[in-house]
Amino acid sequence: MGKRLRSQRRGKGSNIYRAKKRKYRCKYIPIKDDKLRGEVVELIKASGIGPVVAKVKFENNKEEYTIAAEGMYEGQRLEYGSKAGISIGNVLPLASIPEGCPVFNIELEPGDGGNS
Repeated sequence: MGKRLRSQRRGKGSNIYRAKKRKYRCKYIPIKDDKLRGEVVELIKASGIGPVVAKVKFENNKEEYTIAAEGMYEGQRLEYGSKAGISIGNVLPLASIPEGCPVFNIELEPGDGGNS
């Protein structure tokens, strides 16, 4: 007799094999000429989603979810805008990033969030 398959043991879906399904709307705030500052409040790794999600609270008390770049940490200060500095997690227009810097999560169309 053969062994039982894992999918057969799972059955309809008991609490052991059911993933927590949370949906986070990951997007970037539209970049304007001025600089907007924020802080990473929480890094979320849920079993139902693929990438790590960062919860960012901005200085105007808005909270947004974005896909976390490698090297981000809780409490990190971020800058959004064309005058932001070159650092991990900062969001800049592609034209203002110098050649040779690593680029993460490019938007194909302005405002689409970059999540493909």
